[in-house]
Amino acid sequence: MASFKGIDEFQQKLAYDGFATALLPPEVVEKLRGLAVEAFAEEAAGFQRAKPSAQGFPPRMEWHWASEGTDGKTVFKEAADVLSQYLPNFNLVAAKFIVATGECRPEDARFHQDFESPNVPLLATATALLPIWPLAFPEKEGNLEYYTWDDLMASKKVDATQVEEILAFSRVHRYVPGEAAVFDGKLFHRTQPFSEFAFASEKESEPLSKMRVLVSYYFAQLPPDNVWEGDVRKTLASQGAPIP
Repeated sequence: MASFKGIDEFQQKLAYDGFATALLPPEVVEKLRGLAVEAFAEEAAGFQRAKPSAQGFPPRMEWHWASEGTDGKTVFKEAADVLSQYLPNFNLVAAKFIVATGECRPEDARFHQDFESPNVPLLATATALLPIWPLAFPEKEGNLEYYTWDDLMASKKVDATQVEEILAFSRVHRYVPGEAAVFDGKLFHRTQPFSEFAFASEKESEPLSKMRVLVSYYFAQLPPDNVWEGDVRKTLASQGAPIP
């Protein structure tokens, strides 16, 4: 269980920067890794597959949502319960595996918000990305690029045509096993470009070799009088999530 001190620091950082990290027990992460092997190497049933409908994502990326009542939904919930300790006023709305293969060029991935709707305010939603494979991400490939609130404001002072100068304000979170990257649903972020063999294993028998596998959790604060729940659910449903 996360310490109260750790939770307080996490919540302060999430509010101030729009980004924070949370630790999960190794056994919980290992269960997710085992589920990924079943789902992608052995083609287990119980997942609803979808591909990004908009441009701006790695060309060979897929999303796999666990259907209600499946083992996948149960395993997803264990990690979600840990993350809920860091996000006590949030409800889990949906979760999925994100799988990418091949390469992702700089022009393939664009910075985006998970919940663009103007009806969704700051601090109302949160996304948590947990790395599953590879066990050690390359230093400069396939990680998470993002702008904190201050970074974004500073970048807006630069001429829009100066792309490299604007990118210089972005940061990189390097994925670490057992550490979830948690960020506000309005935070601009993207996949760091990667080469075709960035996630290849030295062992030919590794079932997840050449795959980049994350679990993505979507949380939202949903007080009785909120006006954004419909937009949150609509956004996730448009990505193939089994939203009631």
